Amino acid sequence: KYASSEQALALKETVEHQLTLGNNTVLTDRMKLFKNPTFGHQVKWLLWRSFVSDTRNSVRTTFVVFRTVVLACIFGIIYFQLCDSGHFIQNVNAVNFTVVALTVNTSAYVILSTMPINNKIGIRENHRGMFSILTYYVSVVVHDFPMLIIFPLLVNSIIYWMSDMDNTWSHYLAFIAVGILVSNTAAAYGQFFASFSSTIEGAISASVPILQIFTILSGFFLSLTHIPAALRVLQYISPHYYAYTTFMILEWKTGSLTHQLNCSRSENYLESTSHVSSYNYSRLDFCTRILRHSSVNINSQHLAFNILMLALLFVSKTYLTTDYKPLT
Repeated sequence: KYASSEQALALKETVEHQLTLGNNTVLTDRMKLFKNPTFGHQVKWLLWRSFVSDTRNSVRTTFVVFRTVVLACIFGIIYFQLCDSGHFIQNVNAVNFTVVALTVNTSAYVILSTMPINNKIGIRENHRGMFSILTYYVSVVVHDFPMLIIFPLLVNSIIYWMSDMDNTWSHYLAFIAVGILVSNTAAAYGQFFASFSSTIEGAISASVPILQIFTILSGFFLSLTHIPAALRVLQYISPHYYAYTTFMILEWKTGSLTHQLNCSRSENYLESTSHVSSYNYSRLDFCTRILRHSSVNINSQHLAFNILMLALLFVSKTYLTTDYKPLT
């Protein structure tokens, strides 16, 4: 019945018409005039499509900004003026670690919550020859870059000023700059994990235990000098480790003199530490030695190295993502 229906006859006429056009040499010659778009044009149109999609998807726009501001205010209230309290060292280190954990986890999970679905579209369009995988991932990195600047700027600024950390502009700008670099590095890790999974659930379930291990190896929860040698490799690919040690160096080695002297006035912290008098240290020297045992690479000479490693982690994860062969 369908073969004799009007729909079947119309479809047959359409197919025959298309075959006739396909044999037309004039049309074939005209089709040769169309060339593949350049790399720049592909990135341009992918960015345009991504920004249009953002206007329809609140997960990556207003919802992220609203949730970020609310969450930062909650942490700001928790740590409000705690840097001036008696347990000065403990509070400042906790604020630094909170900023690192919040920045890394949120930046990675924002990518993981959307990129696996977009990857399916990218793979399908790549197979059709619309654009290359390299073009797709470059457009993703460029598209996410403004968000990865605004997010750490808001979070770090709110927590920084509400907790009353070292209130010098040079320290604040360095704090924000490191936070932006950490956010982009964490997003690169999110892109890397998302490239190996076709579903959001699979990407998140695979990345959560890895990020938890990176969190433990940050230097906040345990002394990294006593971990097994086999696990030390994970320490050096952990964004938490480089971010936390960088913040610690900025706080205790390059901070203002007034801020460092607050450590020497941390009476409650020193009194709660057993056998303080037996070390025969000055209070400022004692605080420095405590910080030295809280993490490795806590000297100012390692500041440039840690920042360089964060940048290298960002570049390497981005490169591995764009060079992932199964997507092509």
